[in-house]
Amino acid sequence: DNSTDPLHNLFTGKKSADNALHEFNQLLTMAEPFGNAMIKQYVASYNQKNKSTMPENIFSFSLRNTTPAASFNKKGYTFGTRIITKADGWTLPFYMKSYVWKKGNTYYVLAALCADSEWDMLDSDMDALAEKAMK
Repeated sequence: DNSTDPLHNLFTGKKSADNALHEFNQLLTMAEPFGNAMIKQYVASYNQKNKSTMPENIFSFSLRNTTPAASFNKKGYTFGTRIITKADGWTLPFYMKSYVWKKGNTYYVLAALCADSEWDMLDSDMDALAEKAMK
């Protein structure tokens, strides 16, 4: 059902794909504040339900150096970002790269997460893997 398919417009034609990509990239800029607000709400709800006092800011994340979602290999899309997580006083930097493409009526997603210090090794290897997977 195209009305409930959030990726439909990415794969229907150039104009609708360009608009859908633009909309996705706008949503991506809101991922950090929206995601962190959801985490705080979850912790507050957990505290209330379990009568605990876990700090609401025990976990948060920020996105850095995000590459906007873009066409990849003329068959799909990709984007990457640094995810800096803060958990109970610890800072844990990660890098994530992901791809999405469609074959027939099926969507495929390929994603990898690694230590931020390893992103340069992951980047080109993931592109090669995604190209093979899209064949």
